[in-house]
Amino acid sequence: MSATLESESVAPASQRRAGPVLWWAALGAAAVLVQLYVYAGWVMSPDFRPVDPGPDPMPGVEKMWAVILQVGFTTVTVLVIGWVVRNCIRQRSLTFDAKLMLAWWSMLWLDPAQFWLRPVNLYNSHYFNRGSWLPHIPGWISPNMANLPNPWFVEGATYAMMIGGSVATCALLRLVKRRRPTTSNLALFGVACAAYMLADFLLEEFVMIRTGWLSWSGTIRSLSLFGGTRYQFPLAEALFFSAVCAAMAGLRFWRDDRGRAFVERGVERIASRRLAGVASTLAIVGFAQALMIVYNVIMIGFSLYVDPIPSGYPSYMLNGICGHGTPYQCPGPGVPIYLPHK
Repeated sequence: MSATLESESVAPASQRRAGPVLWWAALGAAAVLVQLYVYAGWVMSPDFRPVDPGPDPMPGVEKMWAVILQVGFTTVTVLVIGWVVRNCIRQRSLTFDAKLMLAWWSMLWLDPAQFWLRPVNLYNSHYFNRGSWLPHIPGWISPNMANLPNPWFVEGATYAMMIGGSVATCALLRLVKRRRPTTSNLALFGVACAAYMLADFLLEEFVMIRTGWLSWSGTIRSLSLFGGTRYQFPLAEALFFSAVCAAMAGLRFWRDDRGRAFVERGVERIASRRLAGVASTLAIVGFAQALMIVYNVIMIGFSLYVDPIPSGYPSYMLNGICGHGTPYQCPGPGVPIYLPHK
């Protein structure tokens, strides 16, 4: 009788200790199912087609950069994936970096979700694209977003490459900790954020915006660099997305002596090694999704107060999303939120 009572009391305690990894894994699994549903609806719909760039010609220098960026980003992505796969083969298991790379890639579907109420980015439709999955997200509001030409060989590649940034940031934090052993974890997180803010600005401003494939069309000018021009860069994006990147790097940096992140706590209580690996991966994916959801909620809030978009955008940037030739004004003061027709 006493043995039975003891076993009944131990089992629930073990399950509770396995709780964190299961909670995070449940979030990750739900996010994976939702994005698969969204992608499937998009691929099987008329929205899955190249966006018409319109009549305006693209300057030769922008055409040159289109080739350089798409080939360059894709090449680096292949190299990064090769490095991750090689390490998995060496260890004969899915490494933490492989799980983190999958988590980064799983964030791609939420990258433009900050356009939920109104568009604040424009992409160059001369880059390889098949429109956008955004209208297939349940509850989507902003109109004409099937015409957002998500550039697969740049944006899609970028998220696979982000594991490289996480590895480099961890190396930076180890260096800081070695030079200043008393540095607190909060200060280390601040260092990571600062490093990412600088990298984000340099990458977006000089590799993405000034080459002609991306524009932050909807920003608050007083809170942007180069505000009021096609080269404007919102400081809010630099701050909050850098915090997302720093948190992802921190997940890798602050692991226990078994190499496990806090979202994996309790994974050792899962009897099956294969199921434990799946739960661990989904938990890291769940953490990544939570970060992107918080980031998008914040950026959607900023989108309510943007200034008028700069003038002079060509047709291959506007892409029939708003402005001339559409029934929708581009975002700005006094411009309403266009709700879907019922």
